[in-house]
Amino acid sequence: MEQDNGADSRPLFDRRYRLGDLIGEGGMGKVYRAFDTKLERDVAVKVLHKEYSQNPEAIKRFIGEARAAARSHHENIVQVLDYGQVGDEYYIVLELLSGRCLRDMRLGAFADAQVADIFLQVCDGLQSAHERGVIH
Repeated sequence: MEQDNGADSRPLFDRRYRLGDLIGEGGMGKVYRAFDTKLERDVAVKVLHKEYSQNPEAIKRFIGEARAAARSHHENIVQVLDYGQVGDEYYIVLELLSGRCLRDMRLGAFADAQVADIFLQVCDGLQSAHERGVIH
């Protein structure tokens, strides 16, 4: 990580992204809120877990996920903005979305029609992803 000349003293990731708080973690990586100093916008940066950084198959899958998602232009799929490598760390830059994770919501908090609407949106996004070779 390197420093830039901005007022924020946090180091830059790949000379461009100022990583902030951890906002999520999955099986393949951790997702951080970040600031893109080049385009001056908030983004999310997903960093591949260290245990996968020496696994060619995991790296291929991670980069394949970035490329496939970048080809998908669907309202229910997060937009991929960039991907790269810094040393042995691989990352994907994503649009930063606001809202709440369904996992954190109580099931009883939704009316049946809302549940059906959310389910159909998820299905639409998954269909679009599957059409581009992404299996999630």
